[in-house]
Amino acid sequence: MVVRLGVATVMVTWCQMTAGRAEELDVDTTRLAYRGRDFRNPFRALLPAKVDKTQSMAVVDPPPLVITGMVWNARKPSAIVDGQLVGVGDVVNEAEIVAIERQSIRVRYHQQEFVIEVP
Repeated sequence: MVVRLGVATVMVTWCQMTAGRAEELDVDTTRLAYRGRDFRNPFRALLPAKVDKTQSMAVVDPPPLVITGMVWNARKPSAIVDGQLVGVGDVVNEAEIVAIERQSIRVRYHQQEFVIEVP
């Protein structure tokens, strides 16, 4: 006996019928079998696998910047980097100056941040 419910097909198994009832319905019990190929795998993840971002990011060396001086002003700090006077937000050799502190600068280079100390 096969009962159709939408896309899914539910097979009435021998466990659901008594021996006498199967004979009354004239069901060929040798052909009853579970066929789950129309159903989804309940053990397969529905969400995409998590990607470890630390492994996918390439290792980048810090930019080759040379700090030759610091001009400290609490309101607008500046630094002399590779012979240029720079402030926060400026770009030198593809590295964006993120912060200027008393003894170092912080730069963003290829989506990673580095701290470069004054020599």
